[in-house]
This record gives sequence, structure tokens and C-alpha cells, in this order.
Amino acid sequence: MAGAAFFKQTTVLPGQDFARGTLKGTGDFKIGKSVKIGISNMSNFNVTHGSQFGINVFPLLTLSPLASPYNADGSINIKPAGNVDDKDGTYNPLLLLNNDNDWVDRVRRFNSFNTAFGEVDIWNGLKYRLNVGLNYSQEEGAQFRGIDTYFRPGLSTNLASVRNSVTTSYVLENLLTFDKVIASKHRISATALYSFQDDRSHSTSVSKEGITADFVQFYDLGKSSTDPAANLGGGEATTNVLSYMLRANYIYNDKYMITLTGRRDGSSRLAVGNKWKSYPAVSTGWNISNESFLKKFKSISNLKLRAGWGITSNQSVDAYSSRGGVDNRNSGLGNPVPLIRYNFGAKSESGYSVVKIVDPNLDWEYTSTRNIGLDFGLLNNRITGAIEWYKTKTTKLLYSVPLPPTSGVNDPYLTNIGNIANRGMEFSISSDNVKSDRGLNWSTDLNFYFNRNKLVKLNGVINQVVNNQLFIGESLTTIWDYRKLGIW
Repeated sequence: MAGAAFFKQTTVLPGQDFARGTLKGTGDFKIGKSVKIGISNMSNFNVTHGSQFGINVFPLLTLSPLASPYNADGSINIKPAGNVDDKDGTYNPLLLLNNDNDWVDRVRRFNSFNTAFGEVDIWNGLKYRLNVGLNYSQEEGAQFRGIDTYFRPGLSTNLASVRNSVTTSYVLENLLTFDKVIASKHRISATALYSFQDDRSHSTSVSKEGITADFVQFYDLGKSSTDPAANLGGGEATTNVLSYMLRANYIYNDKYMITLTGRRDGSSRLAVGNKWKSYPAVSTGWNISNESFLKKFKSISNLKLRAGWGITSNQSVDAYSSRGGVDNRNSGLGNPVPLIRYNFGAKSESGYSVVKIVDPNLDWEYTSTRNIGLDFGLLNNRITGAIEWYKTKTTKLLYSVPLPPTSGVNDPYLTNIGNIANRGMEFSISSDNVKSDRGLNWSTDLNFYFNRNKLVKLNGVINQVVNNQLFIGESLTTIWDYRKLGIW
């Protein structure tokens, strides 16, 4: 199966539009009686104009209605000031419609998402499946801002910049499954998993001022600039996750169910000594509607009681978060020289300084969850719903804590800051009010929930982080204010 699509969108603001072309293809094949393979691909190429600058329409609201957007000769009034305060700072938004060489903003992206699988029916309910996923993304961004234009007001030089980034991700999953019914009442199933995920990203960027001619824009930064200085940037990161999992299920007579799960994950993002984490889970179920004593209640078509306990983990932090970094703190465009200087006798040399303080013991954030729920269906499932109560405890919460200026760094401190408790209840009900063969259908859905969270613990001797609205015994993002005595 294959398909193609094209989409284009424009806005009321000049210079902003988006266009995307998409191709998609899938295929499943069977080889003999025991082998199946399949592939799928979805790729798209898109171009966006006007997204990086963030076109500001605020001047449209602040300009005086007495100001004329045009000069007497019909040209655009660059600074249609309504008063002395804005005579040099408020530029006419009509400049966006002017010369194409005044500003350019373009982003081109290519994305490709690919999956493949192979499955072998080994013997009597035992199967092996291999899943492979490969994603590739490439992005190219380019900007140009002319002299004394809407995006560069009052400046005597133009600016051009380009950036490129490539991101790849591949996942390899090995699954061994077993599913067997014994003596018509006992169903046993099991799954063993080994998976590996690799994510890589690479980026480069170049910015220069003083482009010789506006029409050159960003196409030849190396030869067309009157200012040889350039601001260079870039980065590269690689992360890996390795996982093992074993799950077993047992169902007796389609009434009583139990599932046991064990999992172990390793992540390169976390600190040495804390990269691996193991966690279990167990869940049970009772299909009450299949009990003989409930058969006489014809209006009850489904009734199931379930409960569970388990631990999940989170390692959603940037690559190398447990490792520090240094930088020369480049001064930027126009004079891109290191700001960090060290004196050696009569000489001053450039150097580097620490830009981030890290936690060398950065660990997984993990959450323990307990829940109990009841699923129900009435009148041949014309009315269905569920009610569930849950309680969770998050340990070693990953959080970025702001540091005082005396620390010498600007970036916040990422650490396992403490523990959080959550509890709540969810209720949902759905009904099929009208079901007609003539196409008339009417259904109703109702959902209700509440949740309460509380900060239980902060690591160290502190009991609050005011800047992040963290107070022991209070909900997250609690806001404290002064008590008002009244108006005096």
C-alpha cells in the first residue's frame, strides 16, 4: 500500500507560509506457514518561511492612528512616529512587504520514519519477533536581515546565518512470546524482551555580519563578508538505552487473572554507578461478570475488578547531564572573541571557565504506583464506564534548581531533589443513546477526576526552594503571598 499527500498553509502576515509533501508506503508478506515480514516508511519534506524571526505585530497596536504609513511620494514611511518616544524605535510593519532582500527566513526539513519486522512461529504457541526502527531527520535553517530593517532597526550592518542539524535514532527489539491454553481453562502467556535504542544528533551554525551585498544573503558567508569574524557554533550528542523485560500472565477460566513483570533498564544519560535500574510490577483481575451468581442479572453485561502495583522510571534528561562543561564565553557577533582572559606575566591569554555545575550522582527518577479499579458495562454494553483510585510516590525527583549568582554559573543545577506523593480518583461513563442503521448515532461521554499532590521530602537540610515554588508538605508550584490587612 502506498500514498502521497501535499499540504500548504499561508497566514495573514507577509512572508509566512508552510508547505509539506509526504510519501507513505507499507507492506506485509507471509513466507510459508510460519514466517511473516513487514516494512513501512513515511517520509516528508517541508519548507517553512517566517517562523524563526517570530514576526512581531505589536507595533500595529502601538502606532498612533494619526501617523501615516506612507510618505507623500507613496513610499513606505519607515518610522511613522506618533510621538517623541517612539520616533526612533517603532518601525512600520509594511516593511515586511518591501524588498525581498531586506529579510529572508527559511527552514527546510526532511524526515523519514522507517520500521521493519520479522516474525517466526517456532512451535506450538512459541514465537520470535524482531522489530527494527530507524528515524532520520535533517534540518537546514537560514536567515538574512538587512541594514536598518524591520528585524534589524537602527543597525548599520546586515546579518546572515545558517545552521544545519542531523538527528538519527534506531531501535532494535527482540521479542520471544509464548501463549498456550491448557485443558480449556488455563491460559498461560509470557513475553521476554531485549531492546536497544541509540540516538545521535549533530549540529553546526555560522553567523556573520557585514555581508557585501544584500542579494548575496546567506549563500556565501566565506567570501562575501567585509568583516572576517564569524560566530561559530555546534554540538554533538549520543545516548543509549538498553532494556531487559520478562512478563508472565495466567488466566483461569476467563475469571481470575494475574500478571507479573520484571524490567531492567540502563541509560547512558545518568551518572556512573547509577546507570542501571530494576523494577517489578504485579496486577490482578477478577472478571465478576463470568461468575455464575451474576448470570441472573441480565442488565449487567460486564463487571471486572482489578488492582495493581508497580514501579516505573524516568531518565528524561539531556545527554551528559552528569558531566560538567567549560566555555570561553564568546562575545558574539561583531567581535567574537573569548571573554575569559587569564594573565601570564605581561600577556593576556584566552581561556575557559566552568559553565555548569553538575550532580556526579545523578540517578533515575522512579515512581511507585498502587491502583484499584472497577470496569462495568450495562444493557449489552450500551452503557460502559470505569472508576479507579490510585496512589503514587515519586522518589528522587529530577528537578533543575536555580543557583545564586555567587555560584559563578548561569545554568540551573539538575539533581534528584526529593520525593512527591500523589493520590486521586478517576470516573468515566459512556452511553450509546441512539444507534441507527440509517446513520443516526448519538453518544454521551462524561469524565470526572481529582488529584492531590504533596512534596514529601527535599534532599539536604532545606525545606523549601522558593524560586521553584517547592515547599515541604505543600502541593507543587504553590504560590505564597503576603496577607493583606486592607486598604489604608
